[in-house]
Amino acid sequence: MKELTMLMVCPICGKKYSADSAKLVQGVSNAALLHVSCSFCGSASLAMLTKAVGNDKDGGNAFVTIGMMTDLSFEESRRLIGQSPVSSADVLDFYEKGGF
Repeated sequence: MKELTMLMVCPICGKKYSADSAKLVQGVSNAALLHVSCSFCGSASLAMLTKAVGNDKDGGNAFVTIGMMTDLSFEESRRLIGQSPVSSADVLDFYEKGGF
C-alpha cells in the first residue's frame, strides 16, 4: 500500500501523498477501502482499490481505483462503514422534528 500512495497525487493541490497518508477503512479478499489524507492541503478522499482479475501484460498485478472527496475523518469512515443509507423517511422525519 505504501508503494501505491507514493504514486498517487492529491486531486486538490497536486502534491504526492506521503507513504503514511493512506489508512485502511475496510478490506476484503481482493479489495480495500482507503481513507487518504493530504498533509499539504488537508483534503481527504475515500478510495476503493481493487485487484483486477489476472495480471497486467508485464506479469505484475493490475489494480483499479475509484475515489471521491470526503469531509469524513478516518475515524468517522470506520464508524460509518456498513451503516444503512439515509432514507427519504429519515429525511422527512428529521425535517418534521425541526431539522434545518
